[in-house]
Amino acid sequence: MSAETGKKAKEIFREKMNEIDVLLSDIIITDYNGIELADEFKKIKPDLEVVLTSGYSNDKFIYSKIKEKGYSFIQKPFEIKEMLELIREKF
Repeated sequence: MSAETGKKAKEIFREKMNEIDVLLSDIIITDYNGIELADEFKKIKPDLEVVLTSGYSNDKFIYSKIKEKGYSFIQKPFEIKEMLELIREKF
């Protein structure tokens, strides 16, 4: 499933949360912050795995927050193979 906005992601999550095991989100979304979106989803579904991504330069504060929350991170651009390996590690 995919969504182009945080609002749409929230709608899909509410409707399909039992079918969703992993959230893959950019840190910067058109109408939302990916970290905050992940936090909201984790409150509802604590066992949800979170993988965040960004194409912007390294921001040590942001990355430390991601790590502190137990979320995974993959820098853009990335190969699909890299993302799949990261997700497989979680399961």
